Amino acid sequence: MPIQEEALARNVFGNYEILNVVGRGGMGIVYRAVDLALDRVVALKVLRGDLHTRPMLVARFQREAQAIAQLTHPNIVETYSTGVVDRIPYIAMELINGLPLSQVLKEERRLSWDRALALAEQVARALACAHEAQIIHRDIKPPNILIAENDHVYVTDFGLAKLLTLETQLTAEGARLGTPQYMSPEQCCGHDATPSSDLYSLGVVLFIMMTGRLPYRTTDKGELISAVICGHPLRLRECVRDIPEEVERLVAYLLEKDPKDRPVNAQSLCDAIARVREGKPLDPSAAEVTTVLSGLRQELQHPLECGAGATGLRRGFDAFLGSGSWARTRWGALSPGLRRVCAAIAVTAFGALAGWKAGTFLYPDPHVQWPVSGDRIVSRWRLPVTVAYFVRANPTVLFANLSLSEFVVTDIQWTNEYVTAFLNGAAGTPREGERAVCQISPGLRHAVLALPPVTPGPGVGRPTPVALAGSARFAQKGSALAGRFLLVCETPGSPDRVLAYTAGKTVLAPVFEWASDSDSEVSTVRAVDVSPDGNTVVAAVKTNQAWSLVRQRVGSTLSSESGGILATTGAPIPVAYYSPDGTCVAYVREIGPARRQLWLVRADGSERDGRMLAEGDISIGPQAFSPDGQQIAVGEAFAAGSVELRIIRVANGRVEVSLDAIQGAAWHPSGRFLVAAAPDTNGKMQFWALSVPGVENQEAAPPRQLTAHESGMLPLCAISPDGEWVAALPDQAGEPTIAFVNLAVGKNSV
Repeated sequence: MPIQEEALARNVFGNYEILNVVGRGGMGIVYRAVDLALDRVVALKVLRGDLHTRPMLVARFQREAQAIAQLTHPNIVETYSTGVVDRIPYIAMELINGLPLSQVLKEERRLSWDRALALAEQVARALACAHEAQIIHRDIKPPNILIAENDHVYVTDFGLAKLLTLETQLTAEGARLGTPQYMSPEQCCGHDATPSSDLYSLGVVLFIMMTGRLPYRTTDKGELISAVICGHPLRLRECVRDIPEEVERLVAYLLEKDPKDRPVNAQSLCDAIARVREGKPLDPSAAEVTTVLSGLRQELQHPLECGAGATGLRRGFDAFLGSGSWARTRWGALSPGLRRVCAAIAVTAFGALAGWKAGTFLYPDPHVQWPVSGDRIVSRWRLPVTVAYFVRANPTVLFANLSLSEFVVTDIQWTNEYVTAFLNGAAGTPREGERAVCQISPGLRHAVLALPPVTPGPGVGRPTPVALAGSARFAQKGSALAGRFLLVCETPGSPDRVLAYTAGKTVLAPVFEWASDSDSEVSTVRAVDVSPDGNTVVAAVKTNQAWSLVRQRVGSTLSSESGGILATTGAPIPVAYYSPDGTCVAYVREIGPARRQLWLVRADGSERDGRMLAEGDISIGPQAFSPDGQQIAVGEAFAAGSVELRIIRVANGRVEVSLDAIQGAAWHPSGRFLVAAAPDTNGKMQFWALSVPGVENQEAAPPRQLTAHESGMLPLCAISPDGEWVAALPDQAGEPTIAFVNLAVGKNSV
């Protein structure tokens, strides 16, 4: 039983008598308790029992105690004491008889603009005190704002507070810090929070208090982050018509994308709120206020992609000239007429450039030869097209959010420094049945649509994007396939072909083509993998009812009479992978429902079919072989719903290691550990670095958690050829997202 539950059962925790639970948060439980030494009722916040063994979270909890203990202000909950009982840290605070703002809004839906401003001004005063003490709250939102008698406001829960005086950063463990609905653009982009970030969050809270809704049109988390970074917030008076214009401008002032365009500090915001409450305009002498006031209407009526707008153009022009620069001096010296002429020339040039740039996205590149169906071009997208934005959750985790909400990612594989993501159109959307391919580089923070959405067959030469190539098969730069990914080209009435693609063009005509014995037979190609040297491919080919595992050199045409057949079976072959040295091929036979066999055959054709290593509801991935080729990781599912990971010795088929509840394993190129999915303390699947006893003569080390996504992860990952990045898929709805974990940074270095 967790310590907190034991304490509650016996109504005692150190020197505190527990009365009842008053609230629960992500990290702690808050009790109403009596301080037996001072005979007073307090709010006792105690770290959750399932978290006290995690040093990073304990440190974060203690950091909250350190943060709020420094602050004394009428609008900040007072801290009485902090300490540790039975290794569990706690904070004893003033007990506030009030309701969270979130509960008030739930009951009243929205507040009058004058009451909302009165509450926000008190929050701003609390933030001014915190910022003066070099503390950033980083999580201003309605649940962390308490409303007591006479609308007295208290700011609480500094659990994510950042002390600017601290040298250590405690953000490596866990997902994105903060609440996406209230995070500033700079936080969403992965940059450090600043005092201005708290002011942006307060602007969102103000908008919600007055309208009962968020200032963006979407509630999907991925789309919301994109809107915060690139979109334009709603105008207050689009939602509530009777709000004064100055109030609308004040909120727009807080929701500016660039922190430099917001109030200079919390005290400045207090002054601005006070002016508006008194019916006065915002201070027109402040340069940033002048910008937001003059640009508000144009920016909202004529939105540009990624939030340029009138103020964005002005900032870009100012940045070009430079503050106090020679160019700015010369510009100011020009006559008004000459300045108008120069500005007209600049606008014309900018418009021509923008028109050309837009045209490159709307019209096909004449140098790119697209596959055609009859006389119709499959797609008129010009490639590559950037299709993702990146959000850094913490120093080791980067999210690539693909702006393709009607698609789902079905597989991910590495091609040199890029992850190749294969996507299918989601059911019930206009894209259902279509397929596409993206390539994403976490190091470059760059993502392109490498193959536009296409509908597989019927049609002549229509490419079908399916995951084919192994994870590190194109790593050798001398290979003809270096940096490419493979697609099946289905042609009705003819054998399938395999083509090698790069972003925007076909680079090799067919990599693989199977010539059947009879002109009437149609061949289906599946399960293609490329040898480590990039010179040969192995593929599973179905001709009528028989399946063959064949091997051939890249670019040649192989028939069933010309040799190269490694195995023949009546069972489908869904996957086949080369061993790291290219001497063997592991392949799977589907012999029945939830029944598969794992076989190993020599790649030189010196044996037929090979030998069976395992049987059951098994699965293997592209990185199932250990780097030395001596072990292979095999997953098996059981009827009861349990799963098991087995490490099998290739030489004799002996099971050397068996691990319960482990899925989606991939060997790290170093051979020192596996990356695999397993449940965390909340039962959510997360990825872990697992050392394996007996492998590389190492002893078992504690597993290291690599992800902490709130909705969990799908049991599918891919490791970059250099071993620096792990790519994985969050288990979430909405915008397709790929999580990248940098193994070479900080605590996740392994």
